[in-house]
Amino acid sequence: MERITAGSATTVVPNSPSLAAKYRDLALVDPSKIHPTVPASSHGVDTQYFTPRERDLSVLDELGLDPSIPIAGFVGRLTHDKGIDDLVAAVTLVHGAKVPFQLLVVGPQDEADSARYSALLRGCPVPVATVDEVSDVRPYYSCMDVHVLPTLREGFPNVVLEAAAMGVPTVTTRATGAIDSVDDDVTGRLVEVSDPRALARAMSDLLSDRTRAQQLGHAAREKAVRAYEPRAVVRSHLRSVMTEPAGVCSKDEGA
Repeated sequence: MERITAGSATTVVPNSPSLAAKYRDLALVDPSKIHPTVPASSHGVDTQYFTPRERDLSVLDELGLDPSIPIAGFVGRLTHDKGIDDLVAAVTLVHGAKVPFQLLVVGPQDEADSARYSALLRGCPVPVATVDEVSDVRPYYSCMDVHVLPTLREGFPNVVLEAAAMGVPTVTTRATGAIDSVDDDVTGRLVEVSDPRALARAMSDLLSDRTRAQQLGHAAREKAVRAYEPRAVVRSHLRSVMTEPAGVCSKDEGA
């Protein structure tokens, strides 16, 4: 299906460098058709809308979370491809290492496997708050000390940009797309795909060292402002298609 859609298009626009490389490696399309967005993402991030803010204590109270205990957060669909099995395993390992923390999970729970993962999360040995899809995720990002995305595949994860714009560092994987969203040990941390022990170590490091987490979050915010201004990202997309006839295939999922 990828070869059919890409072959029918005049221009293919991957939304991350690693996804563009995957297209070339798999020989899915003539390389001359590939024009990724710069530096990545489908639309950048509005850093005026997503901006650092103080925690809303009323939100924490509603969620049943303790403001004095660090919070790791996940934002995304509650499904296998987002690495929820690895998240649950890592949470158990971090708890076993005696690192105090809480877990906040925000996102749609309407996938075929969402109910199973909801049950697994409820069984975690730390306090867990789950929130279904919301129209405004900013109050929840502001509650997080660390954002965690143990994804198995991506085109480019917009949630990492949103967290970054709000000054929250992300621990994510080296999966296609996700690897482009974090500068390792600069704006967050990168771990191997499906490695809950490495995920737990990275989570533990940042949950145990609030100063370091804030340093990475500040750097993430600076990069989001500098590199992911929406008009610049969209211009890079348009430059690749404006001179082409109709027939553009824009890719935003991991190949």
